[in-house]
Amino acid sequence: MPTPQELVAYLDQVPPAADQDGDWDVVALWAEGVPAQECADAGVTWLVESAWPTEVDRVDEMRRAINTALPR
Repeated sequence: MPTPQELVAYLDQVPPAADQDGDWDVVALWAEGVPAQECADAGVTWLVESAWPTEVDRVDEMRRAINTALPR
């Protein structure tokens, strides 16, 4: 999972002509401990929080995610 700094470096390599309308969305996995604003400053327009099954009961994991205050 790239850091915000790595995303900036990657996006800097995209030729300006590739985004002629200037309306690209940049989707990134929201890394634990990384503030949403730091991602936004890097150009991320959508943050995705994973909900894959883990060792913890998935229903409890989803309830915790839903009840967590945003933004982090």
